[in-house]
Amino acid sequence: MFERTGFGLDSLEGQKIFSKDPLGFMLRIEELVGKMHSLGITHNHLHGGNIALTRKGQIVLLDLSAARMAKIPKKPTKKWIVKKFHNELWTVANSLAYLIEHIKGAEALRGNLFSLREAIVGNIVSQYSGELKKKLDWNTILALRKM
Repeated sequence: MFERTGFGLDSLEGQKIFSKDPLGFMLRIEELVGKMHSLGITHNHLHGGNIALTRKGQIVLLDLSAARMAKIPKKPTKKWIVKKFHNELWTVANSLAYLIEHIKGAEALRGNLFSLREAIVGNIVSQYSGELKKKLDWNTILALRKM
């Protein structure tokens, strides 16, 4: 059993913890998830309770028990990318809607969340070839999610 140092963000309801740089906080979470994805690992259980802040102010992803290695094919198809990553992307984006309220201590603007979703999807899509990149855009992901 791992000892938990620091505290989960779900325990900070109503507190202003990152009022000076909420965007930096969100970008750090996106960076951590992006590093995992670049290594072929998906978290599969990301929410406010699994993102912790250490006493030194470092952001840590917790509960990797659901994490899995994604076997990346040499030529990943649009369907494969969406199947492997869309659930995690939506979890991150939807968790951030919840987290922003903790960060700012007030209700957040939803436009920032939309921009963050675009940034997350764009960072993952940007690593693939030009043809696939053209086919896989935000509208495609939304359309496939509704199927």
